Amino acid sequence: MSKKDCASTCSFIVVIFAIFVILMCLKFYTFHKSREEHFISDSIDHGITTRKEYNPCSNDNFKKNLHNFYKSAEQYRESEKKLNQSLIEYEDNYKKFKKDQQILNKKKENIMNCLNTL
Repeated sequence: MSKKDCASTCSFIVVIFAIFVILMCLKFYTFHKSREEHFISDSIDHGITTRKEYNPCSNDNFKKNLHNFYKSAEQYRESEKKLNQSLIEYEDNYKKFKKDQQILNKKKENIMNCLNTL
């Protein structure tokens, strides 16, 4: 092999390599472009929008939070009233139970006395 043959062969190999690199770059570019187009078409078709930033202290959100707070406070007060009423009813029923228990014990003692005298 002469130097002339080597130069033409080396040039041919470099050209083939350059074509290969260019083709790979084109493939990479078209692959990413098709992915971006697919994402954009999906977002348009399915209503995907950019995410809005949530600000809990904005005027509308503050009014909603304040309204929810008052509703929760009202429910809490109602639950507290029911609980207090239940405790009062429980205490009254317990007093009645103790009174009934004492009456029952007195009746039981009377019956036991009668049975012991027989």
